[in-house]
Amino acid sequence: MADDVERFITEWRASSGSERANSQPFLIDLCRLLELPPPQKANSIPAKVKKAVIPWPGTLPEQAAAVAAVLAAQSKPVSAEQIAKAFKRAKRERVVELLETLTTLGQVRRLKEGRYSVA
Repeated sequence: MADDVERFITEWRASSGSERANSQPFLIDLCRLLELPPPQKANSIPAKVKKAVIPWPGTLPEQAAAVAAVLAAQSKPVSAEQIAKAFKRAKRERVVELLETLTTLGQVRRLKEGRYSVA
């Protein structure tokens, strides 16, 4: 998977166009990389996420990408606890750290009451 992650990063760093114009293709590719369902418009967490069958990635870059992908698949803001429950063996504290990092990078927005959404 490390080679796939590197390929993904290389391809998207070289992409042209605005962030907004590339957001959907980026998320679809990211979901494909992480073997997650693509973002949905429904107001619920996809069935795969409800069952917490997503293995918690081993490396920090993979964890950040996985958290971002699960958040992007949501149609409404969610808590760190909800995101952590999507993964097997993910610790809430680690998910909060990753969400705060993604917030600092401008990829995630922190909302009231500890909820997060894609920026």
